[in-house]
Amino acid sequence: PPPALNWSTSNDQALADAMEFENAIEYGRACPDLKTDKEIWFEFWDRDSSGTLDRRELTNALGATLRRVQGEGSPDRPTCELQVDMLMAMCDTSTAGSITKSEFLTPQVGLADSLIANFF
Repeated sequence: PPPALNWSTSNDQALADAMEFENAIEYGRACPDLKTDKEIWFEFWDRDSSGTLDRRELTNALGATLRRVQGEGSPDRPTCELQVDMLMAMCDTSTAGSITKSEFLTPQVGLADSLIANFF
């Protein structure tokens, strides 16, 4: 995966989150296609190389991917956060608060297939 970016540019958390989200959308223009490269997409957005996608990584990934697919009419950060909360409730079977690669890639019930079914 590409080197990690330091997206947080402010100590004010709300401003940092908003700026990070917009930077992720710009960064996401280069992201792999979720439908054809699920594992590469996961690794692209696993910014801290932890082997999991946390809520922040998922929010940025969803926002950027939807912007790429839907254009300017895609959801804003608060809407993406709500969608991520719902998706994590369904797909975080370990209840760890993040999505493992296995939880992401499991056919039909994993997060990748859930994203594709609901957003593409």
